[in-house]
This record gives sequence, structure tokens and C-alpha cells, in this order.
Amino acid sequence: MAKARHLVNNWLQILDEKFSLDDSGRCFLQQDNQTGIVLYAPEQGDEVFIYSDLMRVPDDIPAGFYEQILTLNSHTARTGGASITFEPSSNQLLAIFCQPIQALDGQTFQNI
Repeated sequence: MAKARHLVNNWLQILDEKFSLDDSGRCFLQQDNQTGIVLYAPEQGDEVFIYSDLMRVPDDIPAGFYEQILTLNSHTARTGGASITFEPSSNQLLAIFCQPIQALDGQTFQNI
């Protein structure tokens, strides 16, 4: 498992030498108050996760809002394989992408 995390860390360094996994296995690819893109490679696992804030859920939710969002989960071609979920603590919609590290190489990782 440490080998997989090391591999992900090497791929991050190729993207930009300032990127690296922290002690918890996370790398914040974009650090600002508007958008968060986080890559996570757990120590006990063989998958890499990428999650990103999509939007804050509006206070006045339009009719059919959640139905439209959930429908995207059945059209993975439109989401690039990511799933859309709701994070109640931040009131945000998130895109979450998960891929087995063994299914990746450096180029595929960069493309993602």
C-alpha cells in the first residue's frame, strides 16, 4: 500500500514539483476559498480519490434540483466517471472520482 501511495506521489511531482501528498495522504491541487480540488491516496488502500467542490446548494432550491443532480450519476460519460454527492456540513455538491491505482499509469493520471 505504501508503494501505491509512493507511486501517486511521484505522479503528482511530475504534474508540478510543488504537489505532494501530506502525512494523511492528501494533496490540495488548488488552494483557494472558491474551489477545492483534493487528491487522496489512503495508506491502507489501492485506490486514489479525487474530489472537488462543484457548487454551494442554493438556499431556495428550484423544483427538481436534486432529481437533476442525481440523474447525472447515471450518465457517467457526462461526469467523466465521477459521482455527484451532497456534503451537508458545507452545504456543497461534490464530484468524487475513484480509480484503482493499478489501473493507472503516469499519463492516464495526468489526463484525469
